[in-house]
Amino acid sequence: LSVPARDHPPGYLTLPSVFVELPGCRGFARRTGYRGLLRERSALGESFRAADRGRSAQAPAKASHDLAAVRHVFIAAARSALNGRVVGMLLTDGANSELVKSNKSAIENEGATVKIIAPKIGGVSLSDKIKFEFDGQLAVMPSVLFDAVVLVLSDKGCQDLMKDSAAIDFVSHAFVHLKVIGMTAAAQPLLDKAGVIADGSIIDISQGVSDFIKSAASQQWDREPKVRPVP
Repeated sequence: LSVPARDHPPGYLTLPSVFVELPGCRGFARRTGYRGLLRERSALGESFRAADRGRSAQAPAKASHDLAAVRHVFIAAARSALNGRVVGMLLTDGANSELVKSNKSAIENEGATVKIIAPKIGGVSLSDKIKFEFDGQLAVMPSVLFDAVVLVLSDKGCQDLMKDSAAIDFVSHAFVHLKVIGMTAAAQPLLDKAGVIADGSIIDISQGVSDFIKSAASQQWDREPKVRPVP
């Protein structure tokens, strides 16, 4: 209980009693009032330091290393290069629906997440004339958000994207950030517009994404001298 207010000078701040129990210490400190708290602050700090010194004096526990278990974890993680990663797939109206669906499924089967990006908020209608579910609009989903990107475009869709600064930036930034870029032949004019220089990590996915999957797990450091001075 608090000390009655009459025991304090006028205007003195009173607080409820505080019960403090410290590791390695017996008993408690019961204090009332702001000044009492200040008086005992240094004593409490010393109690904490004493408890820490007691723990430090104990012999450190010996680490147990099961190398077989560690090796198993690394092998399991390496089974799928894309496991746990996020791939951004940019689509346009008229893009090949079968190619989109098969490649998306193949990437997801490797444990990756595929985010579908549409140029407009209204979404995209693929070659089968059916609206394809998408995750976001191009203007607010830059390629920096993804581990790798895929471009599945129609000829008309590519021409439209070449007038869109967000699309040019999407491709250009993916390239300079050393990401793998999967693309169809119809996307080549957009890559040219974005200043992308062909290398082994610009991968045609028209016949499938197996090569894309092998490369997309990491950044492509061999490309770095093409995009910035390297000491």
